[in-house]
Amino acid sequence: MKNVDSYYDFADSSYYTLKRMLDAGIFENDCCVLANSIVERYLKHVITVLYDVNNDEDFGRKAVILKSHSLKGLCGFINHNKLMSELNHDIINQADGYHRSARYPGDDAIFVTNDDVNSAWQAVEYCKQAVDNALTKKD
Repeated sequence: MKNVDSYYDFADSSYYTLKRMLDAGIFENDCCVLANSIVERYLKHVITVLYDVNNDEDFGRKAVILKSHSLKGLCGFINHNKLMSELNHDIINQADGYHRSARYPGDDAIFVTNDDVNSAWQAVEYCKQAVDNALTKKD
């Protein structure tokens, strides 16, 4: 069993799982849910690694945002704190909102289309590349 140390490790594992699903022609709700989760974890890794905690207030902000499932919220935090200069929020948001709407019944429940899955996958690929670039610049 491989030791997992970070949000990035979990995101990468799920990235390759989703890629195999799409290569096999699987375009279901779970694909968009997984895409949302992958992007979320890549973004949380950026916050974990690049956000400097200088005081209790910073620590509290970081703790709160790391509990979020909203890609819009995570992108807003990253943008506000200038953690990534090249992040295109419009692309990232193509994978947002599936955490609940594609998993649970209710007023906002949906069944995704192939276009939804393809858009969410585009967000995953874009996010992975942007995060990898940001982490490379950090090193």
